[in-house]
Amino acid sequence: MKFFKLVKQGLIKNEYSDVARDIANNVVSMRIKEAEQNNQRLETTDIVNYYFTAYQETLDFLGDSSKYKTAYYKEHQNNRHS
Repeated sequence: MKFFKLVKQGLIKNEYSDVARDIANNVVSMRIKEAEQNNQRLETTDIVNYYFTAYQETLDFLGDSSKYKTAYYKEHQNNRHS
């Protein structure tokens, strides 16, 4: 989760970060509304996965994001072994 905090704080950023963040926020909002309309509740992990997937796919579409993947996966691996 540290990766998301760094993105949110603007510490990990490139020219596409703001666009990717806005799109990811919109995707999460749409998913939450869909779930509410179907009388369902999303788990926190689902919301995080929707956010990260939308964020990452936007960066992949707009530009090279290998450093973002590396930062995320290193953090993810560290959390697994903790």
